[in-house]
Amino acid sequence: RADAIFSRAYVPFVAQLLRVLGERMTKGELDELMQTVGRRLAAQWPPLHGEFPERVQAVSRLLEELGSLTEIEQWDGGYILRGYGCSLGEAVHGRPEVCQAMESLIAHLVDAPVRERCERGEQPRCCFEISPPAGRA
Repeated sequence: RADAIFSRAYVPFVAQLLRVLGERMTKGELDELMQTVGRRLAAQWPPLHGEFPERVQAVSRLLEELGSLTEIEQWDGGYILRGYGCSLGEAVHGRPEVCQAMESLIAHLVDAPVRERCERGEQPRCCFEISPPAGRA
């Protein structure tokens, strides 16, 4: 178990895997794959309960557990979840599709529409717009 925690091979392996997938798949196929990855990741956590703001708070805490310090801002009836880094930063460089997996994860956990607005420069930062669920809050 300690090998899994301390292995330094995961990041370069995943980064190369994403590059190869990007070379072999169409953009549509890769987008669909990343959305599926996000949904399957979401299935590993228990459903979030409570009102919309409580679910947003809970997903923010989850992202922090995964290594991305976040803050929540109110926005247009919903929220912006802004990170001060990216838990998948090493894999994101040049692969924006990875952010779609996180978008899908958040959307399924919060049960609301989510749109990724991540910064992918030298210092990647997560950013997700979370709209209120249709017909309820």
